[in-house]
Amino acid sequence: MVGPDAKLRTAHDVDSLISAEFPDPETHPRLYELVKKLMPHGSCSNRCIVDGRCSKRFPKEYCQETIILQNGYPQYQRRNDGRTHIHNEHEYNNQDVAPYCVFLLLLFLCHINVEITFNSHSIKYLYKYFHKGSDRTTLRTQASDEVRQYLDACSVTGQEALWRLWKRNLHIQKPSVMALPVHEPGQHRITYDANMDAMTVIDITDGLF
Repeated sequence: MVGPDAKLRTAHDVDSLISAEFPDPETHPRLYELVKKLMPHGSCSNRCIVDGRCSKRFPKEYCQETIILQNGYPQYQRRNDGRTHIHNEHEYNNQDVAPYCVFLLLLFLCHINVEITFNSHSIKYLYKYFHKGSDRTTLRTQASDEVRQYLDACSVTGQEALWRLWKRNLHIQKPSVMALPVHEPGQHRITYDANMDAMTVIDITDGLF
């Protein structure tokens, strides 16, 4: 569906597409297992901690219903239903769930964090991802190891990944083999007409050896 009617305008529209809660395990057991396994924000590691707090702002505040904030981002519905959910020895509740789209989660069976924004700055955010380029490099100097350097520094952009999925050529060389005019003494390349007699061929090559 495209056009003006396809735009999300209200909190109800957001709820029809995005959820940030655990579903009911009785009525939606398959979806519940996927959310429990893939969508909770895991116990914070050092990469996530800034000044002693989670940089992703988890756990989120409980919210009885979805609210569209002034900055153009929604505060998703996260009701305090009193339930807790155990996965990999960690206990989670609705405050820990990353926003997800039910359709995409059931289709791809993987972690897909889906966010909605009504802010025009999102255009800049999207273009930054398309054109940000490589974000890894080799910083350590050590003994030459080309394989290790390739593994450490190799980065594939979205454009290159798509090109490889389409099985397009990354480079072309014609002819594929290039002969260099370098020969060992007495190993010169000789070209002659197949219709020549043997003595004529010997006369031609006599001066080359």
